Amino acid sequence: MSAVAHRVNMLKQEMDATRQALEAQRFEREQQGDYLNDEGQIIIDEEEFLLIMKLKDLRKQYRADYNEMRGLQSEVHYCQHLVDQCRNRLIAEFEIWYNESFLIPEEVQEALRPGGTIRLGMIPINRVLTLDEDDQERFDRMQQEVLPFCPDSVSFYNAKAKVDRKHKYSRAMSALEQMRKKPGSVQAAVKNKPPSVLDVI
Repeated sequence: MSAVAHRVNMLKQEMDATRQALEAQRFEREQQGDYLNDEGQIIIDEEEFLLIMKLKDLRKQYRADYNEMRGLQSEVHYCQHLVDQCRNRLIAEFEIWYNESFLIPEEVQEALRPGGTIRLGMIPINRVLTLDEDDQERFDRMQQEVLPFCPDSVSFYNAKAKVDRKHKYSRAMSALEQMRKKPGSVQAAVKNKPPSVLDVI
């Protein structure tokens, strides 16, 4: 295709040069005065005639090569589209294989083995990806899926999540402090206090 494009560019340059030469020839003829025949038609010299014929041939060749280049471009775009489709399919199938090979629990993998009840690719990717998520991971994933639709609220939710984590940490630490015994205040907790006096019967 690059050879055809180069040929088209060269033809365009040659056409431009021929057109300029033809315009210069016409300007020179007009300066000298037009020669007319008996029927009143303008007589041109051989050089101008050859330039006109050359420009006509160049235009014809240019159109043919340009159409060829457009056809090649269409083929290239079509092939690129096929390559993109194949790449996307390869990535999707790899993700399915990876998810089903490494992220699925053992009991589900048993069902996926040859002769099992589930065929490879039957489990949706989004379902597979959420098998081992805890609550925080699920929340983070949902944030990443939803927040791009509201980019202005990303900073707000990030700050809110940070504050929530700080509050949870503070509550956990305060509860831990309350559980610890203070030094110097050890008291024996006796449920059944022994009697101070023994009654003898």
